[in-house]
Amino acid sequence: MSDNQYPVKSLIKPNIILDMKRIILLLAVIIYSLPVLSQTEEIELKNLSDKYASGEITLEQYRKMGKDWQDLIKFFEGFPTLPVNKEYNQVEFINMFEFPNTDKQIIYDRIMEWSAINFGNLSSVLHYSNFENGKIILKGFFEIYYTEDFKLFFGGKQEQTSKVRCNNTYVFTIKNNKLKMEVQDLIYHYFYRSYLVGSTYIPASELDQPIHTLYPITNSDPIEWKGRLDLLKQTNTLLSLQMLSLVKFINNRPFDYDF
Repeated sequence: MSDNQYPVKSLIKPNIILDMKRIILLLAVIIYSLPVLSQTEEIELKNLSDKYASGEITLEQYRKMGKDWQDLIKFFEGFPTLPVNKEYNQVEFINMFEFPNTDKQIIYDRIMEWSAINFGNLSSVLHYSNFENGKIILKGFFEIYYTEDFKLFFGGKQEQTSKVRCNNTYVFTIKNNKLKMEVQDLIYHYFYRSYLVGSTYIPASELDQPIHTLYPITNSDPIEWKGRLDLLKQTNTLLSLQMLSLVKFINNRPFDYDF
C-alpha cells in the first residue's frame, strides 16, 4: 500500500426502528463527556446522531463511534478548529501585521524575496503583483507529514506517517506599514505510487482534494478519523509557522545588510 493511500471504506446500513428518546439521551452522554465544543465538533456529533436516526448505524455502533471520537479528541487535545469564511463556507486564514519604521517598499520587496525562497521560481507561482496597489497574489505550497491508520489485509490496523502537498493561494495586501496576509483555496495533492495486488498491477495516480471535503470527518470510515484530524491539525500549525516566518523575514531586513 502506498504511504498516502486511503484505507478501504465500508458502510453498514442495518434496518432498525429507532427510539428518539434513546437517541437524545445517548447524544447528551457523548456531548457531556467531551471537552468544550466548537460549532464544528457539534456538527460532527450531530452527524453521528443523524446516522443512528436514519438507521445507517446500530445503537452499538453509535456508542462505539462516539467513544472512538471522544478518545481521538482527547488524544489531539481538542478539535483542530480552522478559521472559516462563513460567507463562502471555506477555510480561510487572514492575519494582520504591523511593522513600525518599515515602509511599504521594504515590505513589498521582502514578501517577494520570501516567496522566492519558499516557492522557487517566482515566474511559476506569481499570479499578480502591483506595488502601487500594494497587492501580491501567488500560488504557494508546503508539504505536510501526518499520522494515519490503515486497514491490514488480514484484519486489524496499523499506524503510518504519510506525506501530502498542500497547494494554496496567498493574497498579500500592503497599506503603509501594515500587511494583511490571506491564505485560501487550500487543496491537498496526493500522489499514490504504483503497487501490486497479487498479480494485478495498480498504476501510479494523483488526486486533488480541497480541504473542505474532509468535513464532516465522521462521514468517513472511523479508521480515517485519526488521519483527517492530524492532517487538519498539521495544516493549522504549518500555516501559522509560515506566517511567523514571513514576519520574521521582514523584521530581519536590517540584519541582512549589517555587514
